[in-house]
Amino acid sequence: MTNVEKCIQMIREASRLNGEQYEQKAVEALKFREQNFTREDWEQLVAQTKGPAKYRYAKMMQDKYPD
Repeated sequence: MTNVEKCIQMIREASRLNGEQYEQKAVEALKFREQNFTREDWEQLVAQTKGPAKYRYAKMMQDKYPD
């Protein structure tokens, strides 16, 4: 399983929860992404998403890799 697949899986699992459990799982996914994603992982994540999420991920990638 790639970093991107693992991150997407973590986000999907979090979206099925409510309240504090959701927040806890979402934070775990964010930490995983920040600690493990390379530029290639970010590019793959942007390529695999659609709609508003694609825009948000593209913006995050630009912030992290401005060149």
